[in-house]
Amino acid sequence: MLGTELIIIIAIGTVAVLTLILHLILYVRLKKLFKGGQPKSIDEILTAYRVAIEDLYENFDQNKKVLSDHENRIKKSITTPKTIRFNAWGDVSGNQSFTTRLLDENGNGVIVSTLYAREKTSVFAKPVNNWSTEQELSDEEKELLNER
Repeated sequence: MLGTELIIIIAIGTVAVLTLILHLILYVRLKKLFKGGQPKSIDEILTAYRVAIEDLYENFDQNKKVLSDHENRIKKSITTPKTIRFNAWGDVSGNQSFTTRLLDENGNGVIVSTLYAREKTSVFAKPVNNWSTEQELSDEEKELLNER
C-alpha cells in the first residue's frame, strides 16, 4: 500500500515540476513577446504587430517606387563614355584630334569630334538616337558607335 501512495506522490510531483518548467518557458516567451512592457491583452499585441506589418508593406511599396525611379534615371545617364584619339591630317597632327561618345544605356546622346590643325581646331557634335544618327559619320565616329 505504501508503494502505491509513493508512486502517486512521485507522479504528482513530476507533473508539478513539469508544469513549473512549462510555466517558466511560457513566461520567458511572453516576456519576449511583450518586450518588457505590460500590455492589457494579446489583442493589443496582435493589433500592434498588424499595424507594424502594414507600415512595412507601405514602406516596401515606397522603396520599390524610389528604386524604379532611380533605375530609370540611371538608364538616362551617360554610361558608355569612350574616346578615340587619331591623326586627322596624316602624321602632322600628333594624335591631337579625338572623338568622344557620350551615350546612355539605350544609345541616346551625342558624339563629339575635335579636329586639330595648326591654324584652328574644329569641334563637331552629332546627336545619336538608339545607336544611330542621321548625319554622316567619320570612320572613327562609326567605330565608336559600333562598340557597345
